[in-house]
Amino acid sequence: MEQNSNPIMNTTTITCNKDYGKGTCGGEITFWDRPSDWKAFPKCAKHSAEAQTEFERIDRLYGVTSDVPPAGFDPTACGEEW
Repeated sequence: MEQNSNPIMNTTTITCNKDYGKGTCGGEITFWDRPSDWKAFPKCAKHSAEAQTEFERIDRLYGVTSDVPPAGFDPTACGEEW
């Protein structure tokens, strides 16, 4: 986040968390809520779509938001719970 230098309008400009100064961002910046833990990250429309696509891919492979443990899950192996 950048601080606005205008002394009358002391506001904060929110930038995409994938903005590395390389001009890869595009679209409006909004907060994207990660479905696995509901943490919010500022992302431009382009990077928000990429994040959603990647999360869906990971969720299909590993079921990170499922109530049902994957086949082979052994809670005695590490003492974890699903």
